[in-house]
Amino acid sequence: MAVVKNTYQVKGMGCAACVNKIERALAGKEGIKYAKIDFGDKMITIEYDDQKTNTTEISQTVESLGYELLTR
Repeated sequence: MAVVKNTYQVKGMGCAACVNKIERALAGKEGIKYAKIDFGDKMITIEYDDQKTNTTEISQTVESLGYELLTR
């Protein structure tokens, strides 16, 4: 198990409810250890077990909620 920590920009958030929606969805995903959004900077810091999930799956989860995770 390797825990990976990355920070990404999130596009499409407009309020605190958006932040809560994304954080809750990621917190319920297997392999996610930590997900916290800085609303002012529109950035999310995520720690995850790379044996259980990956950036593609995380991005798909965020996109399924109507937001965009900029991973590049």
